[in-house]
Amino acid sequence: MKNSFLRRVISLAAAAAALLALASCGSGIKPIPRTEDEARVMGTCAGLEVGYDEIRYLALNTRADMAEEHGSDIWSDPAKAAEYRDELTRRVCASVCSDYRAVYAMADEYYVGGGEAMFAEKKIAEAVAASVDRVAEECGGKKAYKEALAEEYITDYLFRFYLTAEECATELMYILRTDLGLIASTPEEYDELLHSDSFIRTNHVYVSGLTEDRLALAESIRSQLLASQDPESELILLKSRYDSDFTLTTTHGAYFARYTSDYGDNYEKAAFALGPGQISEVVRGARGYYVIMRLPVENDWIDRNYEDFCDDIAGSQFNVMLAEVRERLVFEPNEAFRALDLTSIE
Repeated sequence: MKNSFLRRVISLAAAAAALLALASCGSGIKPIPRTEDEARVMGTCAGLEVGYDEIRYLALNTRADMAEEHGSDIWSDPAKAAEYRDELTRRVCASVCSDYRAVYAMADEYYVGGGEAMFAEKKIAEAVAASVDRVAEECGGKKAYKEALAEEYITDYLFRFYLTAEECATELMYILRTDLGLIASTPEEYDELLHSDSFIRTNHVYVSGLTEDRLALAESIRSQLLASQDPESELILLKSRYDSDFTLTTTHGAYFARYTSDYGDNYEKAAFALGPGQISEVVRGARGYYVIMRLPVENDWIDRNYEDFCDDIAGSQFNVMLAEVRERLVFEPNEAFRALDLTSIE
């Protein structure tokens, strides 16, 4: 689960990096204290307390995801809510063990002073404060910023924690890549990886919607590709008729390493299981279905995008390390959490 507001904020912060560097951390939005209820401790993960505000944020967003998957009435109907309560609880507990906490745990391993020291570092705090100022400006001021947070069920405290983790991840990646040599950093390493199965090219037809008729359409598209004598050309034709994904603006398709694509875990898993020229089964995404074709890489396109693709390789290796740390995390809930009914949180 990735929150759209958080993605938008991170994108704004990255796009406005030059402006943020000039911003004064003391001239904008001051941290907004949590209420006593929001700060209630629900357990621990990665050595950090988990507050009620985070559980509420995760529960409400997970409920929205599940309503889209299982039906819009699953939380308003008491019988259905009871049926999905355990799944909701499992998914919220899993979501607590997030990349954000994995960054903290990774800092404990690779940063002098550990996660606590890194998350409190002055330059990190200044970057986060500048990001929040920029977001508030984009929203239309402090009042609009607070309203946007409320609409997304997230507190300023939690939002700043997530942004802090993003800033620390960037710093950690630099340390692992440049100082410790644990991530690819030389032309020789990049060239080898860019021409290996660690870096692939795909194209796809995306059918938006998760209804039975949309699944049937995706299955039909797959059948047409399998029957075609020229499936790559057929895919382009089918994209022009049915595709609902407008993020691919060239015929070169998508190039990515593991954990760096924009299409989700299911897409990546299916894509990396293919050989060049092969076509996937229908793959369910968050909002629709993909039929994926893996294509051979184009050396001239790699040359034209070399620096960006090298960053993708490094980012992939960092994300693989982060995923390994995340898999070791455990959320340890307390009695306060166990007393919650996540289906009724408002």
